[in-house]
Amino acid sequence: MNNINSLKRLVSKLSTREINLLKKQIDSSEITHAGSKSLMLLKLLKTNKEISSSEIQNNIYGKLNYLAFNKLCNRFKDLIYDVLLLDSSIQSSGYSRRNNLSFELRKKVIQADIIQLRGMNDDLMQIYNSVISKSYSFEFYDILIQALNSKLRFVSSFGKETLIENIKNEISLAEIKWLGLSRSQRIYQTILNTISRHSEFNYYKKDLDSAIIAIKEYYNKTKSSLVRYYLISLEIEQAQISNNYSSSNLLLLELERLVKTNESVYTDNRYGTILLNIANNFLLLREYNQSIVNAENSRKFFKGIYLTQKIVDETIFYAYFYQNNFDACEKYLSFDNSFNRNISTEILFSKFNFYQACIEFKKGNYLKCISLLEQYKEIEKDKEGWNISRRILIILSRIELGQFDSLDLSIGNMQKYLKRLSKTNYLNPRFLVIMKICLVIVRESVDWNRIKVKNKLLFKYLEILKSDNYSWQIKSPELINFEDWVRNKISA
Repeated sequence: MNNINSLKRLVSKLSTREINLLKKQIDSSEITHAGSKSLMLLKLLKTNKEISSSEIQNNIYGKLNYLAFNKLCNRFKDLIYDVLLLDSSIQSSGYSRRNNLSFELRKKVIQADIIQLRGMNDDLMQIYNSVISKSYSFEFYDILIQALNSKLRFVSSFGKETLIENIKNEISLAEIKWLGLSRSQRIYQTILNTISRHSEFNYYKKDLDSAIIAIKEYYNKTKSSLVRYYLISLEIEQAQISNNYSSSNLLLLELERLVKTNESVYTDNRYGTILLNIANNFLLLREYNQSIVNAENSRKFFKGIYLTQKIVDETIFYAYFYQNNFDACEKYLSFDNSFNRNISTEILFSKFNFYQACIEFKKGNYLKCISLLEQYKEIEKDKEGWNISRRILIILSRIELGQFDSLDLSIGNMQKYLKRLSKTNYLNPRFLVIMKICLVIVRESVDWNRIKVKNKLLFKYLEILKSDNYSWQIKSPELINFEDWVRNKISA
């Protein structure tokens, strides 16, 4: 059944043009009635309804025939893979120019190697040199190394010693660049994964600093534009978490120039990501309209990439939320019915559920807020950020509702949670001060008049929350600014 689901997903990704190409492949590769079985399989897999392996076998063979059906499925999958490799399929699939060229050059090297093995050497040097030149320009160092080695193998039997040594030197240089680039890519992706899982930047700050140092060293060795792209991207993150938004703005402009002027770096996705990062920087500067404009501009560079489109929606949501435009906010929180919820996307779905809870809190719908916060708890895995903010929002909702018994339990659980967390993870000191203020509020039986008149300790804590290490961060899970909420209650 898993094999059928895999085939069904594969077929669903084919365009109408590719389906027609697949039918031609089936007609040309299979004889007599065998081809009709593949066409029957294609028709059954294209149906929207659920269908089991047994049902398909009965439709095709009139009985269960696992051995024949397994062979049919494997042959059918190979035909699909052949279609995906066709030039017409690649060129019509909307890949970036860079990706298209990468596929083309890989195919050229394979073609040249086959030609060389067949002893047809007339065009080989021209093909290898063309691939080498383009691979170098676009920093396809793995393809470059493969082409250089093939060229070396070709000229070794007749080439001059000087030519052979030059090719060997080119291979050595390409290997250095490839190693620097590939290691930079791994470091970059690892730190990005860490950042995406943790909202509290102190959790990853040291790793980020180490990643920047390592990638800077690889850039000095390679002078690779791609390595430079990874380096500046991380330096932007470093500047933003240090609240140095003017520096991050300059770095963003530098990154934009790098991408626009280097064919080895430019893709629509990368350029769109820069625009989205500019939108985030405007958000951090509290220039919400500019943030929305740049986020919307970034969207056109993510055509067909639904998950990234939702990250654009997330940025726009933040901008509208802080403008108190909650009707506009909610438009960006819905998911398409085709959205594939899985382990990697569940965190985003859970975040958007949290955002809806924050809107309900702002609207005064505290019971609905709590109900939403008790659903889709994937964000609990971010123990030092999202999970704490989720717990605080439940406490605030219970205070608003006057649910004192539940409130005592929530605060008691929160105290235990923070104590456990402080032993193993970084704990933002802001949360400890917020917890102390909540205890003061509960001790005074949530009597805001009495708190305002008698409790100097609360005002002392509120002053602490203004200092750098304790201050509220605009792009964080704490969408409901705690000290603003307290001051509004006191001044009401």
